Amino acid sequence: ARAEAVLGFLSAEDEPDGVVATQLMMALDAFSDPAVEAWVNAVVTGRWAVVYGLRKATGQASHDDVVAQVREHAGRDAAVGPVLAALTGSAAAAAANADDNNDPAATGGARRAADMQIVDLEAFAFEQGSRLMAKRGKTIVPTGTTNNTYKTHQEIIIPPQDTDTSHVQLVPLTEFAPWSRPTFPSYVKQLNPMQSTVFPSAYHTDENLLVCAPTGAGKTNVAMTTILRELAKWRDEERDAFHYDLVKLVYIAPMKALVQEVVRTFGERLAPLGIRVAEL
Repeated sequence: ARAEAVLGFLSAEDEPDGVVATQLMMALDAFSDPAVEAWVNAVVTGRWAVVYGLRKATGQASHDDVVAQVREHAGRDAAVGPVLAALTGSAAAAAANADDNNDPAATGGARRAADMQIVDLEAFAFEQGSRLMAKRGKTIVPTGTTNNTYKTHQEIIIPPQDTDTSHVQLVPLTEFAPWSRPTFPSYVKQLNPMQSTVFPSAYHTDENLLVCAPTGAGKTNVAMTTILRELAKWRDEERDAFHYDLVKLVYIAPMKALVQEVVRTFGERLAPLGIRVAEL
């Protein structure tokens, strides 16, 4: 499933390389692994060689069909020129479409693409697969760790790290405007330490925020706080209503598989405000 997701990201013709690289790094959790990050960058650089190469290698399309697809694609994107040249064995093929159109700018782009090198993906392959330890050195587990060995596997349980949050003043829900409080579940009476820490910036400013926290830490409530901040700018207090026709908020899900879940969650929470949530 993960391989299909990676190929799906690489095949998105309307997505620029930078966006694809970010999607892959998020899907593979590569931000903390230099080796995987380098692999992602290499694959994205030669993404069309990977996409069309797999179509041919897996029998999804014949050689002639792949050449036809690449030729059509190269007409829209000069960066695909080297793939066409590799398939046809002609360096001039990369610039053929631009020459036919007599477009100097396009011709120049195709020639620059023809000068690009084909990435050797085998050189970046991980022979150890999921067993690869990208970081060298000895790994030491914290005190309190238990190690259980079974016939089929080894289980290592690492206790959670105690974090002193006594210095954090928890923000009560009453700090939010009355009209916005129904967007929170009824059991939420106050924000947790993480949410309370970022509340001043999320609710009272338009600053950019980078929140890194584990699953279940409450990042969705932080996102909701910023949404409420923006909605407040488009609220008519006298009419007790929003200018729905003047505002649209876009939330980017971390991966396509989570889009429907995000739509459902935010749809239910924003429904009391008359806000409609839909997938773009």
